[in-house]
Amino acid sequence: MTDIAPDPVSDPASGSRDAYTRLDRALAAAGLAEGAHFLNWGYRPVPGETDAAVLPVGSGANADGERLVAELLGPTPLDRRRVLDIGCGRGGALAFLAARARPLTLAGIDLSPDNVARARGALAPFGARLQIADACALPQADASQDVVLNLESSGAYADLPAFLRHVARVLRPGGIFAYGDLWPAQDEAPLRRTLDRLGFTEIAVRDVTRQVLAARAAAPAGVMERLSRADPELVAAIGDYFALPGSPLWEQMAAGRIRYGLLRLRRREGAVGSPDPDDAAHLRDRPRRMSGLLAEAGAAGQASRAWFPFGAPDADAAVNVLAFPFAAGGASVFRGWDAHLPAGIRFCPVQLPGREHRVGEPAFRSVEAAVEALLPLLAPVRHRPLALLGWSLGCKLAFALALRLEETGTVPRLLVLGACPSPERPTSGASLPRPGESWAEPLRRLGGTDEAILGHDGMLGTLRECLEGDFAMATGYRSEAVIAAPILAVAAEADPLVPVEAVAAWKARTGAGFVLHTLPGGHFALRNSGPALARLLADRLAAPIASPERPAPDPRPWLPFTPEPPRGRPQMVCFHHAGGNAGFFRPWLDMPALADIAVCPVELPGRGSRFGEPPRADLSGLSHDLSALLAEQLDWSRPVLLFGHSLGALIAYETALRLEGRALIPCHLVASAQRAPDVPTPKPWRHDREDAALLAELARIGGTDAAVLRHRELMALMLPAIRADFALTDPYHSPHPARLACPILAIRGRADAEIGEADMAGWDAATQAACTRWEPEGDHFYLADPATRSALAERLARLVRADS
Repeated sequence: MTDIAPDPVSDPASGSRDAYTRLDRALAAAGLAEGAHFLNWGYRPVPGETDAAVLPVGSGANADGERLVAELLGPTPLDRRRVLDIGCGRGGALAFLAARARPLTLAGIDLSPDNVARARGALAPFGARLQIADACALPQADASQDVVLNLESSGAYADLPAFLRHVARVLRPGGIFAYGDLWPAQDEAPLRRTLDRLGFTEIAVRDVTRQVLAARAAAPAGVMERLSRADPELVAAIGDYFALPGSPLWEQMAAGRIRYGLLRLRRREGAVGSPDPDDAAHLRDRPRRMSGLLAEAGAAGQASRAWFPFGAPDADAAVNVLAFPFAAGGASVFRGWDAHLPAGIRFCPVQLPGREHRVGEPAFRSVEAAVEALLPLLAPVRHRPLALLGWSLGCKLAFALALRLEETGTVPRLLVLGACPSPERPTSGASLPRPGESWAEPLRRLGGTDEAILGHDGMLGTLRECLEGDFAMATGYRSEAVIAAPILAVAAEADPLVPVEAVAAWKARTGAGFVLHTLPGGHFALRNSGPALARLLADRLAAPIASPERPAPDPRPWLPFTPEPPRGRPQMVCFHHAGGNAGFFRPWLDMPALADIAVCPVELPGRGSRFGEPPRADLSGLSHDLSALLAEQLDWSRPVLLFGHSLGALIAYETALRLEGRALIPCHLVASAQRAPDVPTPKPWRHDREDAALLAELARIGGTDAAVLRHRELMALMLPAIRADFALTDPYHSPHPARLACPILAIRGRADAEIGEADMAGWDAATQAACTRWEPEGDHFYLADPATRSALAERLARLVRADS
């Protein structure tokens, strides 16, 4: 929990202490005290963002809290170190460190006696020293600590500059300060200046707002309900500090006005300095600025919070996306989707009356009435790009809203419509109760509803009005209108209610572009395919990139050996290894087995014919640009195979994900000499090494001519691109990789000392189709052998011909 203080302006310390005392009692009354080891908000990895955790994290209710601590500390050495946790809360962080490392001493302070009492119970086996003390007057001796951590409590301190000065005082020179908290965006510069003047050098400064919001979005909603029953006044007073979706604090964080920062700093030699007086005054006034931002969001968001519990549309967003659920579904079915979307996309699930937190409100019985009620809430953002997404009944709501928006002069950028027949077709009444049936029977026929709910008359009774209203909307809406927005229609392959051809009929309802995408599963496939659908949405929104502001990539630099767009024959796109270039695949252009296939080696910036360009170290942006390029340049009426070696396999996989998001499915992905996405790269990472160590590593793994490695001037020119290549692959880790629709061939040289056999196993989980393995003779660069290269070419040609 962060900054829990009913009155953070008048007396932040006493307010925080009293609130924690009441919170402890409420947790105990709710039966949550024993399991609530952490009061922090947690951290969940999100695509496109780099993680820093080194300490292993467990599973269960405290996993996100542990992960935040691990991300805060990163690679900080802890063994045989003296560790102090300021604002130790219930002792979760110290217990986590004691279980994962071997610190010399553990100490913690907190202003709340209840927190310290709980922490003593949790830390009794570890001999930790715990005190009730004020963070602005630390009792520890000068230079007595090796590592100091402070997470999510400094905003409640009466004198923040004094706290920071005490941290500098108790740390030994060279000691580490790991500091995480919320900050109004305008506070970042004075905070960093103050830390510098006190004697700290920055090691890492990270904005992890997206990862923290992802953890909050996944927080169990039942916890708040149980706490509310235990102490409703407390939850009403501090409820915003739980930062649940839709709260003012969530809104301001999602909008970027309040940021969650993780800082790692090293204490320099010398005396503790003094902050600039103006910066110090600014930091002391932080509680007042926070209160003002929350009050501003509370006043502005009150009207729309019921409709948008996970965040309302924002005029500053690059694109606002409204998402409508299926009949009787609530906004929570889209929980967690925003973690799979780029930062500029504001994802806003819509909560209709009659369900979840609006269960007491009368449900709508016509699509038109629902649209008219929602329309005024969109007035502040109608001038901004807007997309609409719907599933089943939600498609009709999205389509009707698009029509209504066109009447006001707004044409949505995109409609994504899934598992719903085109609206000119009548909706079958088979999903309604038959005479004498309860709602349990049609819901059971539909599937997707938990049997515990179907067998509970009270729950079904609560939902009865919602069910009747939603099915009245579904059966009563008909339209043959044609909208000006493009449509991406999504059909589930095993949907017994809505066949693919009924979804394909949406093509007649748009005067713009139309794409049909299929995915595995039944009528409620979005429950298991949320991440894939979110990526599909993001890539379709990014698809129309040709504009004066952002022209499509010029294919010539990227495909130097493909002078003309390949048309009328299969294509094989080849991605090179770290430090390599497109010339690595030059011999493949003349191989007889590939004579009927257009071989298209990719040249990344910073090497070969693109030596003068800066190298790329952003995997998400790189794969996005490559997918946009290949979507336009290749002939997708013919098979397209993606081949990547080492780093190239990772780029090929990420590019394939984005291509499939555009409904362009490669015939095969070939992952050569690259560990699977769920296997992290062992440390120390190569892109962090000094030049001499990096050169030694290149010599060890092979693939670079020894004479080139000895040429100092040449290597000085090449190392920036090599280092950038390793920066693409070193931090990459996807514990639950997205699954491609295309099959995968995973190849490893039998004598590869770089990639072990176990490292390749996870490629099976990266595809919904088949994954086959091949282990030819050779090491990490088995491709250097002409005979092996010929055998591989014949195998690849067979894969392409089989798809043809």
